[in-house]
Amino acid sequence: MTPLATQPPSEPRITIAEVQRETSEQLSRPSRFGYSVLLVASLTMAVVIGSLLATEPALPGRTRIAFVVMIGIGLGWSTFAAWVLSNRRVLFGRDRLVAARMALTFCLLSTLIMLGVGALGGGGRAAYGAAAAETVLCVIAAVVLIRAQRYVDKLSVRKQQLERSIRARVEQ
Repeated sequence: MTPLATQPPSEPRITIAEVQRETSEQLSRPSRFGYSVLLVASLTMAVVIGSLLATEPALPGRTRIAFVVMIGIGLGWSTFAAWVLSNRRVLFGRDRLVAARMALTFCLLSTLIMLGVGALGGGGRAAYGAAAAETVLCVIAAVVLIRAQRYVDKLSVRKQQLERSIRARVEQ
């Protein structure tokens, strides 16, 4: 066997500075601030709507259902933000992927609800207009999800490259 046959295949070099840059981006102060704002805003939304729901017993049934759905969405975003903030290790894009999936799910749910309201005759053209607007948001959320998945895939490839590189150095 020649020495060339035992060497691992040629891989792009990843420097320590690149790894540090990638991991520091995940833990940046602006990201923590953004997730903190998301936590406070989503909790505030859920509490305000919950208070309105609790103090206004004369609300129509459909309005009560809509409020419960909005409270659920607010609590979902709050839980997500708390998870990201409490996680002490680098998430390597998983936070983006989870957020994009949540956004797409909530947009689809809202679109279906508006289409249902329109079909049942409760909202007329306004319900269909809201469904059209939600459809645009669904497309945006789908694009964000695709980009998040590509980002996670890119990080996974880099991680595998680093692991192979480390294994090759240890075996030498």
